[in-house]
Amino acid sequence: MILKIFPEPKDLTLTREGDAKFPLLVKTSCEEWESTIDVFTSAFLKIHGAALKKGDGGILLSFSPDVRSDGYKIEVDDTIRILASTREGILYGLATVLQLVTVKDGMICSPVVQICDYPDKDFRGLMLDLVSKYHTSKTLFQYVDLCFFYKVKYLHLHVMDNRAYRLPSKAFPLLSAAQPGYSKEELAQLNAYAEARGVTLIPELEIPGHATMLTRIYPEIFKNRLEGNTALLTTENGDVLDPDSIICAGSQIATDALRTMLDEICELFPHTPYIHIGGDEADSAVWDFCPVCKSYIKEHGLKDSNDLYVEFTARIAQMVLDKGRTPIVWEGFPKESIPRIPRETIVIAWESHYHQAQDLLDEGFRIINASWQPLYIVPSLVRRWYAKDILQWDVYNLQHWWEGSAACYNPIHLPPTDRLLGAQICSWGCSFAQEAGLVLENLAALSERCWNVQRRSDLTQMLENMEPLLNAASRLINE
Repeated sequence: MILKIFPEPKDLTLTREGDAKFPLLVKTSCEEWESTIDVFTSAFLKIHGAALKKGDGGILLSFSPDVRSDGYKIEVDDTIRILASTREGILYGLATVLQLVTVKDGMICSPVVQICDYPDKDFRGLMLDLVSKYHTSKTLFQYVDLCFFYKVKYLHLHVMDNRAYRLPSKAFPLLSAAQPGYSKEELAQLNAYAEARGVTLIPELEIPGHATMLTRIYPEIFKNRLEGNTALLTTENGDVLDPDSIICAGSQIATDALRTMLDEICELFPHTPYIHIGGDEADSAVWDFCPVCKSYIKEHGLKDSNDLYVEFTARIAQMVLDKGRTPIVWEGFPKESIPRIPRETIVIAWESHYHQAQDLLDEGFRIINASWQPLYIVPSLVRRWYAKDILQWDVYNLQHWWEGSAACYNPIHLPPTDRLLGAQICSWGCSFAQEAGLVLENLAALSERCWNVQRRSDLTQMLENMEPLLNAASRLINE
């Protein structure tokens, strides 16, 4: 008998044939886990259509110091016992039980099994582009539910770039007034909801590039002070620059303002250990036309605008570190002067163009794999990948369809290393209607491939195992 649980548990033993039956009751012997029961009963009702009550004889949550911190055990005998040493582990166990059991004739039915399970990679993530297409707070709650059920630990919120700034700001109120955004109250509710389900939110402040919202709404703070004829800025190679797309990296006023914005973001997201600070695709050559930036380069002994790009990234990364958080950046800052970047910074490898993942590892960085192929979700019907593509991929593999990427003709495969933390799906430019179906399937596949780096089943079996999970997930988020 094959039990269709996804991600597939590391160790599952069927101890006897047939299902055992239990009353619709749940209890914990650990007072600190009482709140997880509320999370579980809510999801149980949506998926199984039955209400659980607190009491003995059904599902029991038990503390066990012998279980690793990110793992859980399940023992089905006279009860359905979930054992863990941490709240993280107990939530993973509860998510598994949601798949393991059925409800029939007012009773919980469960195979009589023993399960021991834990993830191979900690970072299992989903990024949502909330700028290109605004997502309601209700949608974000649905995605948190999905992450909990799929054992996806991180939800990365892209809340700022050229077109919008979706966060409330006391210091810069015109930013959030310009486009629809989330109130402080909505974010507080979202934080609490995610925290209860073991999902960590990661906010992203996109700088120094993709920053048109900052330079146009607060030009006196963020805009470069350009000299000469600035109607058409071009590099020596003839590339046309957008002077509004990048903030002034040499301005102390802008630096102080960014520190204030980071303070606000830390307050809005009190539980996250990470702050994403963008760092890619910046027209740094604009600074060659800015006397403030040129003066900064000279005063600080920098070589050129590329050197300033790296120094600026390092400066903001250090700000994040000073606030007790860990900075994350996209692969994208110039290779020159790379020693300036604090090695605590985590780099998302996505395009294999600006940097090669192995080079980043060799330089001492930790990385997250967001390989465009097969992990990106975009509106295009031409470039689209599905769950089966991800299930045939592995976490050490980077690929791309674009000829400018080193991973285009020759996919890159990294040697196993703990400094590759995991992987992340990135949904760009999609409304909820455009992305929901693919996220539902692809995120499940990503969770499997990060939970189990070594495949435990062939593709056909994995797809079969995933099907009941998808049906249950649809009920969970569409209730």
